[in-house]
Amino acid sequence: MGKRVLIAPLNWGLGHATRCVPVIRLLLARGHHVFIASDGDSLDVLKKEFPDLTFFNLPSYNIQYSRNIPAWLFTLWRTRAFLKSIAREHRVAEEIIRENDMELVIADNRYGCWSKRVKSIFISHQLNLIMPSGTKWMGSFINFFHKRLIRKFNAVWVPDMPDHVMSGELTTTDLNTEFVGLLSRLERRDEPTRYRLAVVLSGPEPQRTLLEKNILPQVMMLNVPTVFVRGMVNEKMGQSEIDNVRIYNYLTSDKLQQVMNQAEIIVSRSGYSTLMDLAVLKKKAVLIPTPGQPEQEYLAAKFMNERVAYAVDQEKLELEDALEWSAEYTGFDCLQSNELLVKAFEQHGL
Repeated sequence: MGKRVLIAPLNWGLGHATRCVPVIRLLLARGHHVFIASDGDSLDVLKKEFPDLTFFNLPSYNIQYSRNIPAWLFTLWRTRAFLKSIAREHRVAEEIIRENDMELVIADNRYGCWSKRVKSIFISHQLNLIMPSGTKWMGSFINFFHKRLIRKFNAVWVPDMPDHVMSGELTTTDLNTEFVGLLSRLERRDEPTRYRLAVVLSGPEPQRTLLEKNILPQVMMLNVPTVFVRGMVNEKMGQSEIDNVRIYNYLTSDKLQQVMNQAEIIVSRSGYSTLMDLAVLKKKAVLIPTPGQPEQEYLAAKFMNERVAYAVDQEKLELEDALEWSAEYTGFDCLQSNELLVKAFEQHGL
């Protein structure tokens, strides 16, 4: 008899939702009953992937970016509002759990989606919050309270291998963790090469739009076969073509998997879920971290220092030069396997 499982990803970019896709697929394959709770684009993405499932709306964290204020500072400034959002989320989650007889909750970075009624699992790659230069002294204080939030859960799943190959210092912690392998909705396939570039945009506004305005004219000037995915979930899922550039507002997993497999080089943010996709697809990449987001800046620097992928700041992006530099980097390469995720499932009776 399958369990009733609530999946609750954070709505901050699309990565928290997309990396829940392999978890949901495996739950369904093992006969469990899956319900999904989120808000905004994350909820819409999973509705497109799993239209037959039941969905619930959670209160929004109202995470915002500024054009001029670094994301970490803006978030820190709104800490009180953030904690109030978590409290509201917890009340709604408890109601959903009680009224729908949920037996397990799996929350991806949603700090309020836990319950004393049922086992609650927290998914995160960011257990050690890295502070930007000049604010390192705040790290231990912030991480103390961060761990207090996480310890409300019964278990912590890390989407990485046990050697921290993808997450590095982000998952260095004294929390009791279980590594569940890379969580990517994509698979490497042998596809004929059709595109020199695949530009895959993602992340909250206004930075997504600012990057698009910067990079799209440069792509046009290159005049090479390119697929450009804007990452606009709520736009019509149509396509347009200008010269050698095929533009999509949004692609579901199957189509995105196809075009990324068909591309020589991927140009994208250095968000963790995107990096997991690049790893399982074994792709060369140019990484452009979201300005003012220390996690993405750390990951971009990490893989550049390891000679895996070339990284460049958004305001310094010269695409033609970046592509030349990227040829000197090895590209991502990681074995995709469900073994660790299956092991974690079995440890928790799934």
